[in-house]
Amino acid sequence: MALTQNFSFGQKQAQAQKLVLTQGMRQSILVLQLDTIDLAAYLQDLSLGNPLFDVKRGWTHPVWRRP
Repeated sequence: MALTQNFSFGQKQAQAQKLVLTQGMRQSILVLQLDTIDLAAYLQDLSLGNPLFDVKRGWTHPVWRRP
């Protein structure tokens, strides 16, 4: 009867990938999902907390005309 011995000395290595959202990314996602009215309200709230951030009222977009 033959006896065999198996010795396995090895290291296993696993790799994982994880997505981390920064605060700036979260804010960008939030802003991109807002409609016009909610975006105006969000920007108005930001301007109240930051004196360097100015929101001008009465802005209208230019009318695009085809030539």
